[in-house]
Amino acid sequence: MTELQRLRILNALTEYDRKQSRKRGHNPYALALYCKALTNVAKHCENGAELRLAILNCFEDRLLDIVLKSVDLPISTIDENRFKIYDRLPNCYLCNGTNWVNDDYCPDCDS
Repeated sequence: MTELQRLRILNALTEYDRKQSRKRGHNPYALALYCKALTNVAKHCENGAELRLAILNCFEDRLLDIVLKSVDLPISTIDENRFKIYDRLPNCYLCNGTNWVNDDYCPDCDS
């Protein structure tokens, strides 16, 4: 992922959060969660994953399509968005573990 792509995604996430903030029940911490997902996309890309596949693994629903559009990739198909039919990327590249990794800690390999 290039720096330009990262900035375009971050701009789209900020704009989406700005629009959502006007709605009732908006999570004030949502933008931080979106930025964490963007960091995960960057990690996946650094480890050799395609940008589109990394985005599919880190975002979902309407926000997924917004992020894909921001970097000029085709929007998600019904199978990808609704049924999650795409390749799953490991959360830990040391052991290929699929457990959630919080703050770079993997419970599978204790790293």
